[in-house]
Amino acid sequence: MKKFFKKYLTGLAICWFFLAGFALAQGTQPSAVLTPPALEVPIPDLSFSGDASLWIAEYVEAIYNYAIGVIGILAAVVMGIGGIVWLTAGGNAAKVSEAKKWIGAALTGLVLALTSYTMLFIINPDLTAFQSLNIDQVKNLPESDPDIPEVPIPPSLAGINKINNPNVSNALNPGITLSPTASLEGVRYTTINGINLLQAGFGKPIVITSGTDGDHSQSALSHAEGYKLDLRTRDNPDLVNYIKQIGSDSGLTQKKYPTYRFDIGDYTYKVLIEPNHLDVRIVTK
Repeated sequence: MKKFFKKYLTGLAICWFFLAGFALAQGTQPSAVLTPPALEVPIPDLSFSGDASLWIAEYVEAIYNYAIGVIGILAAVVMGIGGIVWLTAGGNAAKVSEAKKWIGAALTGLVLALTSYTMLFIINPDLTAFQSLNIDQVKNLPESDPDIPEVPIPPSLAGINKINNPNVSNALNPGITLSPTASLEGVRYTTINGINLLQAGFGKPIVITSGTDGDHSQSALSHAEGYKLDLRTRDNPDLVNYIKQIGSDSGLTQKKYPTYRFDIGDYTYKVLIEPNHLDVRIVTK
């Protein structure tokens, strides 16, 4: 029983050793408009932020911090048991050795638990970098839009006003960067002009993560038809705030994502705020 208890304490500390790297390092992630989860078993001092992509990290961090206290108490109890065994050994070498093992196991577990983050960072800083999945470029599922008929554009009109040039990115403002996996081949002239106006008004750099590339709907006014662009928000939370300031709230989609509409010059914008990016549709008035 004693050996089992000592192994259990050491094993528990090792588990938290590996969890600490994820619990104590939280990168800046994109904001998501979601309601924080309500836990059935509350954890002391746990408060979820407004960024849904960090909730797992915050949850593990709270468990880690709570477990540190538990491990500290267990270590104190085990060292106390070792001390009692040592005091009552009466010079018996076997009991003194057993007492040392109790105390050694407790100290080992405590050191592992308290220095886990530092040790992982020294081994490899990447082990402490908690990053949410960003699968924008894996698949972009179109959001239903009740006021836009999902009707394919006739073949006779499909090529009109499209920029069929792989160097179309040269037409973007200097403050707009194109992700390596994104393509603007076949995008509309109006879309390029519109995104330039939006970036100029915003006044800060933006990154296009998807244009006509990827798995998109072939319906009218879609990515595939060159009317939409995805803008990264992971490192640009000010862009979301800017859209909310200049746009008018036009309700939620079926997936509970907020949408905003606004006009800039001769262009009308509809912006869907998704967890990892903005889905921006640009058309002329």
